[in-house]
Amino acid sequence: MLFRSSPLAKGLGEIRQALAERSALSAVATRRNVLDQYPEFASLPELHESLAETTALEQELTVRVDSDADPVDMRDEAVPADFSAAKVVFAAHAHSIGAETSGERIIWSHAKGSCFALDANNGKILWRRPTGWQQPFFPVEAAGVREGVLLYADVSDNSGQLLFLTRDQGTVLWALTVRNDRPVGQPLIHENQIYLATQSGRLLRIDLDTGVLNDELRFTQRLATGPILLQDDESLVLAGEDAFLYTCSTRPLDCRVLSFLDHRGWSLT
Repeated sequence: MLFRSSPLAKGLGEIRQALAERSALSAVATRRNVLDQYPEFASLPELHESLAETTALEQELTVRVDSDADPVDMRDEAVPADFSAAKVVFAAHAHSIGAETSGERIIWSHAKGSCFALDANNGKILWRRPTGWQQPFFPVEAAGVREGVLLYADVSDNSGQLLFLTRDQGTVLWALTVRNDRPVGQPLIHENQIYLATQSGRLLRIDLDTGVLNDELRFTQRLATGPILLQDDESLVLAGEDAFLYTCSTRPLDCRVLSFLDHRGWSLT
């Protein structure tokens, strides 16, 4: 054991240095390197203590921040006269799903870089909205003061808009610009609030009726999943790209529990 005490001491020193520099993920990476070489060290109290400190630091660094995002106006776009239903239904890379509200059934479809609303009875295009080709989630039906559908549309290579549209005509009720970022997974809608995770490590709480960004929680790393509501209806959980699972309260938006899963690089979906 003596010949291995030096690697352990070196690893613990690097972990302490990472914690002093307030980098929990660096501390996790160092811990992994030590255990990859010496798995028998896993039961040592020194590593358990350093992991507890690492987890506490990561929770401390997950903070609420002020945001400058505001709802914006966006003009409606008419369906081109030469765009037939057949082109949508049978287009390559098309994806569609049905939804029924207030007795009217609508099929939502992604094709040719747009979201289409189709009348399920006759296949007629009710409206379309350009969205871009790679969508982070499929249209989500929601009902607040008004019934509508939530979708995401690319504006540029690194920015886009979260849109809430009327079901029947596709009229924009509100649009929220997401700058230099992109959603991860399906948004969660709960108690008239939208909870949207982003790739860069943000959790946004947005008012469903107005599109106002009410709150934002910022993480130290990219997020791998969208939020999932727990059975208490007051907490949600989402996973970071590396090591940690975050359990957050909805009101106020805050990280309450941090779980160390030790998963690595997009192993969770």
